[in-house]
Amino acid sequence: MEHNRVQERLADFEEGQLPNPQMRTVLHHLESCAECREALQQWQQTRQIVATWVTQEPSSPFVDRVMARVESLPVRTKRWIPEWLYPELGIAAAAAVIFVIGYFGVPSAHVSAETVLDSLQPAGSQWINTLHEPNKSAAEILWETPS
Repeated sequence: MEHNRVQERLADFEEGQLPNPQMRTVLHHLESCAECREALQQWQQTRQIVATWVTQEPSSPFVDRVMARVESLPVRTKRWIPEWLYPELGIAAAAAVIFVIGYFGVPSAHVSAETVLDSLQPAGSQWINTLHEPNKSAAEILWETPS
């Protein structure tokens, strides 16, 4: 096991929280690494110091002052969306709109030749016959007036 990874796991090793294969690996590393043994000793000393600390209950006047202050605060209604999420929602909505437009495209004003011909009935039926003329472009055929 890598030296840095062993040091990251020393607290779990000390508390017996590592799986057996990792415990054996850390033990094997500790046998050969003075730096990690020193780090483990420092961790053990720190735990011993913290264990000696005595917790102190807050005084009754202190609790009363804190609770009075908490009760004087305005009640906030719970929203279904946290305020910190509002900018992200705007960005997500904009991204969704861009995606939809990119995927489906913007409806265009493109009109097909068939639509134009259908709207020019009965003259359109005459134009259909001229579509087979090889020397004329589609634009020339569409914009010429029927005879």
